[in-house]
Amino acid sequence: MAPGSKLIRDIVGRRILRQAMQGDDVAYVQARLNSLGYEAGPEDGLYGYLTADAVSRFQAVHGLRQDGITGPQVFAALLSDFALSQEMHIVKSRKEALSQIAERLDVPLTLLAEANQIAPESRPYRTQRLVVPVRTVIGFYLCERGLVQPYFTIERNARNLTFIAPMWTAIDADGYVRGGGPDKVISLALLHEIGIMPVAAFRGNGIPDADAAKKVLASKKARDMAERGIEDLVVKGKSSGVILWLTSVAPEDWYRALSFVSNLAKRLHKRGRYLFVALPPSFSSEEEEQESDMDDLGRRSLVSFPAPYYEGLGRAADQIILLTFDEHTMEGPPGPIASINWVRRAVKHIISFVPCWKVIITAPTYGYDWPQPRRESPPSDLTATRLTHEEISALITVFKPDVVLDPETGSLGFRYRSCRITHQVFFEDERTLILKLDLVHRYHLAGIALYYLGPESSLTYSAIRSKFKVRTGMGRESS
Repeated sequence: MAPGSKLIRDIVGRRILRQAMQGDDVAYVQARLNSLGYEAGPEDGLYGYLTADAVSRFQAVHGLRQDGITGPQVFAALLSDFALSQEMHIVKSRKEALSQIAERLDVPLTLLAEANQIAPESRPYRTQRLVVPVRTVIGFYLCERGLVQPYFTIERNARNLTFIAPMWTAIDADGYVRGGGPDKVISLALLHEIGIMPVAAFRGNGIPDADAAKKVLASKKARDMAERGIEDLVVKGKSSGVILWLTSVAPEDWYRALSFVSNLAKRLHKRGRYLFVALPPSFSSEEEEQESDMDDLGRRSLVSFPAPYYEGLGRAADQIILLTFDEHTMEGPPGPIASINWVRRAVKHIISFVPCWKVIITAPTYGYDWPQPRRESPPSDLTATRLTHEEISALITVFKPDVVLDPETGSLGFRYRSCRITHQVFFEDERTLILKLDLVHRYHLAGIALYYLGPESSLTYSAIRSKFKVRTGMGRESS
């Protein structure tokens, strides 16, 4: 029975559970904790020490207060298909080496050792509980004609992806939904049980995207049409759900946008599908003022929304994807694509409104090459070129620049000179990704999204495997 099914919701959550209580709701909590790898003991409906201890460990992983009591916040996480799970192994003999256990769990030895804070060469003691964290990994997929590299990336790294997210499905100004992922990619994903989450965004046909979003949200007819269109797209496309890209929504339309998201979530949940919402980063009011002062320096401009908007999205959506990339845009002066402090501040802001275990951060996989022309050159020459990791490696091989990892920003960059023009390159690879994966653990986040598949370093997936095991099996075709 699905954890969020109507029958289960009728049974659990009606009372707060603590030690010495008993009932069917206690038995459900025990069963759910055991299925997630928290070892709550026998599923006998008696809330004893083992159950309370398992609840405490569940609370710790989800960033909740650790008191061993199953209250509304614990129930909300337990009832979600995206509760943070872990794989557990209880050592039965002193003869078991850590390397053997890592092989049995299909994880790197370094991950098993780091997750349990023990030395890789040590031998665990008998009855020791070893755990491996499991998190979600999403790969955004640009559906462009002739672009084959992402397809091979999916084929080679199927076990390292929970979902792929084909881009783009357009919602036009009248609410019509157009587009969808290529059949070849969908077939490959289903073959490997990778979930498919097409990305739907407001797109203006001849008008700005923000105007298209405003027109749809202002019209009940257009909103209803968009909801039905997305529902049909998801069901007919054998998708696990949809990612709603909300970067074009204006602050004054937040209430209508929230109503649209809530209604769409209800439609999809009735179909057994998921709704993820992708949001641009934002900061607290004090930090917003600091960031606005820096917009002229080339940083991506940020838009602030009221707290009820974020809180409502956190309740309606299954996951919130924080679009932490393009801190410095192609059109502006050079700078980090996603500095670690910038990402950290965005995470701290969103988790003040949304449960941390629902938040996924985005890691860019590319680089930007900004030319630094002479003064007499037109400003348009400042526009950067997007680079893949292969192109960055070629530049490093040919020009042999000093590549610097800035310890303050956690970003990589170098300069080179070609045809009498100096170029500044900032890029992301597995070294910067590791820093963002550490944020996932530190702030108890749901996982990470790669934006986008194709340009990434070949060591990207090794970096992910070194920090957690990837949630899989989300692509089984829904009824």
